[in-house]
Parts: sequence; structure tokens; C-alpha cells
Amino acid sequence: MMKYLYFALYLFGIALTSTTSTTLNAYLEERERLITEEKRERIGSNLVLTEKELQVNGIFMDERKKTIKSAIFNNTIFPPALNFFKTKHLIDESLIFQMISKMPKGGALHTHSTSLVSTDWLVQNITYRPNCYMCRTFDDKYRFRFFEVAPFNPECPWESIAALRRESVNVAEFDKSLYDKFSVVINDPEIQHVTVNDVWDDFKEAFTMIDGLIQHTPVFIDYIEQAMEEFLQDNVQYLEIRADLPMLYNLDGSKYSRSYCMAIYQRQLRKFKLRHPGFSGFKIIVAGDRYLPRSAIWADLQLAETLNHYYPELMAGYDLVFQEGRGNPHLFYINELLAVNNLSYFFHSGETNWQGTSIDNNLVDAILLNTTRIGHGFAISKHPAILQATKERGIAIEVNPISNQVLHLVHDLRNHPAAMLISQNYPVVISSDDPAVWDATPLSHDFYETFMALCGQNDDIRVLKQLALNSLKYSVMSPEDKERAIALWHQHWAVFLDEVLAMTSSI
Repeated sequence: MMKYLYFALYLFGIALTSTTSTTLNAYLEERERLITEEKRERIGSNLVLTEKELQVNGIFMDERKKTIKSAIFNNTIFPPALNFFKTKHLIDESLIFQMISKMPKGGALHTHSTSLVSTDWLVQNITYRPNCYMCRTFDDKYRFRFFEVAPFNPECPWESIAALRRESVNVAEFDKSLYDKFSVVINDPEIQHVTVNDVWDDFKEAFTMIDGLIQHTPVFIDYIEQAMEEFLQDNVQYLEIRADLPMLYNLDGSKYSRSYCMAIYQRQLRKFKLRHPGFSGFKIIVAGDRYLPRSAIWADLQLAETLNHYYPELMAGYDLVFQEGRGNPHLFYINELLAVNNLSYFFHSGETNWQGTSIDNNLVDAILLNTTRIGHGFAISKHPAILQATKERGIAIEVNPISNQVLHLVHDLRNHPAAMLISQNYPVVISSDDPAVWDATPLSHDFYETFMALCGQNDDIRVLKQLALNSLKYSVMSPEDKERAIALWHQHWAVFLDEVLAMTSSI
């Protein structure tokens, strides 16, 4: 009897093992199916890499895995998890950043005219020019200006920078003090910039000081030239610039109309492209100040329409800029915005952590006003209908990782909402917003942060390649110019692959 019982238990064990094995296999197959399905949804997943791209990809992936493994098991710093001000030096030393610096990144579609050129250049070039003055107000704010003869100004007495530099004990320290004024870089951002408003206050103050320098006509001309040089050196071939179009001034105090800026932009671009056929150009998005009254924005819109008529190849459209939380929402200007017929919009929208406010509801108005792209869109994951509309209509979201971190929207970039956009192949472009004032490269630092933090550990150079191509795809270049720009980008990409293999051949 016992031997029959043992035999029965033996048969049951075999059946149980077989059933368990079948169940486990089915589970693992379903698990792999889901993972594969998710991979297919990610940006760049449909790209097929060549043999050379696979070699370069292996180098990128090995380096990234080393960085992540060291952070997990050795408790080393993972740069995107901390404020950019604290980790820039670590990023600059990394092989991944050095490779990304060489990579053709296509276009920077979200930049601002007041922060295109490095603050080093402003200090070493502009403040060393004759007739450059600065003053200090009683509430400890600084202003800069060029004068033939500095006027009497008791509230902020003008002093020659050249004289102050000569009188300084240490010229290098004096120049550093100027650099610090034009930059928002600080040693301890979590303490010195407690709230979003704190950093925005410093942000706007830096722009006010820089404006006094670059609005001087000869400086503005050189500034545009230098901007193109710096972006091209960072392997960016195309720009779309939010520009406020100031009234440029001369030494004698006389001023030009705002449209004169466009004439300078056009002239400098033509000259630059003759010397640099690898540069695809730029376009201007007129930037209105959302703090202004309706009448001023209406005047802005009329100016933009006029410029669109006279500079059709240079003009892209119109946007409302500056801090959404303190400024007026799109709805405040809705009558003016609806009254315009022949102007494309590129709205800053949802640059906030708040939900259900006039700030993130700017996303709703941006879609209803048929925006061409959305600037930042940080809150868009909280608006599923708007998110779906961006995919259905091909409205690209301009993601600016470092800007969002510096302006205290996200601390650890692994938690950036654009990680979800990348994982589901939403129309995304990577840009840099105001790189100069936080001492970032024109675009490479933002691509580094994107690759290391916003992408998954298994995302490879396909996503970098697709994001670069997206920047040209979602630009407002003409179809013919876009085709030429993409062909040029592919040429640069081939050179990039060879450069990475050459620089890593001894590793």
C-alpha cells in the first residue's frame, strides 16, 4: 500500500513541476513581450544602426553603464541628480559629454536673444571696449551702458569700467565680479535660491544688466556674429530665437526703431552663411513680455505681422515670455491673440509645478490658439487631452532640462516629466533656453542631461540621433531648406562617428 502512495506522490510531483515550468515560461514570455512592446514605443526605436553606429553605440553604452553602476554601488555622484551648478565640472570631465560635444545636434529651437553668447565673451570683449560704463543703485543693483559722455545720474552714478579696472587691485578679480553679475551661477543654489521666485529675480536682473551692453548697436552686430560662432562650435547648425527686438542705441543716445534689429539679423546671417556653409541659419520668434498691458501686446503683434511681411524668410512667429506664474496668462490677451490671422505662435506654456492654475492652463490656450510648438510644457503630463493633441497634430514640445532644474521645477532630472514623453515617442525637441547665464554650452550640456537622466538605461544613440533629427523636422524651415539641412546633418553625423572612434581608439 505504501509503495502505491509513494508512486502517486511521485507522479503528482512530476505533474506539479511540469505545470510550474509551463506557468513560469508563459510568465517570462509575457514579461518579455511587454518589455519589447515598450521598447517599440520609445523615441528612436525604429532606427536601424549601421555597423559603425553600433561600434560608437557600444562606447556610449559602456560609459553610461560605468557611471550608473558606480553611482548605485560605489555611491559616487550621478550628475543629473544634483543641480547643474554643482556638477558641471564632473559633466565636462566625462567621456560621454566629450563625445556629445562632437555630435551634430541639429537645431536649438528654444533660445532667447539675451542669453546666446557666453558671459566670458561679454566680459572679455564687450566690457573692454571704450565708452563702457557701469553704475550702482542705492538698492545695490548694477546697470551697464555705453556713452560718448556719461550723463549726470545721481540715483546711479556712471563710472568708466576702464577706469575702475585700472584702479582695481586685481584685474582678474574685477573681471570675475562682472562675470558674476551677468550669471546666475551660485555655489549653493538650494540655500541661496529657496523658491522659484528667488532664482527668477536673479535671472531677470542678469538680463537687465546684459541688455544695457548688447543693445548698443555695434555690440549687437558683433553679438549676433558671436552667437552663431558659439552655437556652430558646439555643433548646432540651426537656431530659432525668441527675440524682444529692442530699440538699439548709439553713443550719442539716439535710437533706432525695433525693426532695425531684423535688418541686422538678416545682414549678419547672410554674411555668416557665406563663410560657414555648414550653418543652416536661424529664424526669429518675436517675444512679447507677458507683464505688459494688452495695448502693448497688441502693438507687438502688429509689429510681428509687419515684420512677417517684410522678412518672410527670417520671421517665424510670436510668443509670450518671462515667468508664467507672475505674468499674465494667455487668456488675459485672448482678444488680441485671436485678432491676428497671419502669424504662427510658439507659446511658452505650463512652465510650472502647479496643477489646475492659470499657469498650466496656458497649455489649453496654446492648443486652442493652434501653437506651432510648446515651449517647456513642463506640466503637460497632467493634461492628457492636451498631451494627446500634441501627438495627433505633431506639435513638438521644447524640453529644456537644465533650465527646468536651475529654475527649481525639478531637482533630480531622472524625475523630469519629459522622461515619459521620450518613452512614448511624443514629438520632443531638446533645447537650452538661456545657456549663457548658467554657464552651459549652447546645447551639449542639455543633450548630456537628456541622455543620462531623461532616457532609460537601455536607450542608446538611437534616441540621440532621433532627437537631433526631430529638431530639424519640427523647425519652421521651408521644406526645401529642411531637406538640405537634414542632408547636411547626415554628413556631420558621419564625421562624428569617425571622430568618436578616433578619440576612443586607445581606451
